[in-house]
Amino acid sequence: MSSGTGPRAKGTDGSDHKFRQRVNSHYTLMALGRSRLGLAAKLHCAHLAATAASLALALRAAPEPDLLRAAAGGAVLLCTAACARSALGAAKSSAGGPAQTYCSLLLLTCALLGVALLLALAQCVGETAPLHAQLAVAAHAIGAGATAVGYGAATKLLAAFAEAKGRPAARK
Repeated sequence: MSSGTGPRAKGTDGSDHKFRQRVNSHYTLMALGRSRLGLAAKLHCAHLAATAASLALALRAAPEPDLLRAAAGGAVLLCTAACARSALGAAKSSAGGPAQTYCSLLLLTCALLGVALLLALAQCVGETAPLHAQLAVAAHAIGAGATAVGYGAATKLLAAFAEAKGRPAARK
């Protein structure tokens, strides 16, 4: 180990270390995937809050609650909560299982979001759309963004795990 002021090897001034130090690509992919999974979890939480507010307003405003919309909203709430939890678990994991579970949850959430968004848009067709329907459309747009970000991050993380398995383990 050399000191900053001690003798150096001949032919170098000490500034060539940048060319020798490289980070394996799968570590870079893992870091990128984990940071984006954190963003996706925050977006899922925002979607959860907006959907809950929209559902609460819809149930308060209607003299008779629409059971189909309430069921769709409840299903979206449950799936979004599961996605947020799963995204955090996948971001902290060092294995591919949680990321695969998160991808499966995202596919289910995407299907439910499509149904809930169509129901909310159908309510917005009139001259003046109720506030809860406008909020539902905005909430589901956030949910769609969270799903897209999360799916991209999870697939990057799974690719990094696969690349890491193909490499020999580092010796200590």
